Amino acid sequence: MTIARRIADLLADGRAGTVAEIARELRVRDADVREALRSDPRFERCSAPPGRSPQARPWTLAGELVPRDGTTSASLDGRAAADEQARASVVGESLWRLALSASEPHSVGEAVAAAGRRFAA
Repeated sequence: MTIARRIADLLADGRAGTVAEIARELRVRDADVREALRSDPRFERCSAPPGRSPQARPWTLAGELVPRDGTTSASLDGRAAADEQARASVVGESLWRLALSASEPHSVGEAVAAAGRRFAA
């Protein structure tokens, strides 16, 4: 198993760790961990959680939400918020398409109002 794969497995639960912490946990050299983190697009730097020095620049899996309080439940809340935002954009797009299909509105405001009335009905 490659070092990058072992790092990904270690960080899979939403944790973040510095190069030294990851190296110590995997029992490999810091330089090997640093190279794997920099060369693999699956990893990215994140801000230090509360209670840690701002100098500590931990790494996490790219695209993972790392909660500020250090718990994994906040990352689930973040994913739920992202899902809700995606749903809202779909509804907004539906309203916009409805507005465009309205019978020759004279302005965008009228088109949006007409679409809102149609969507609410």
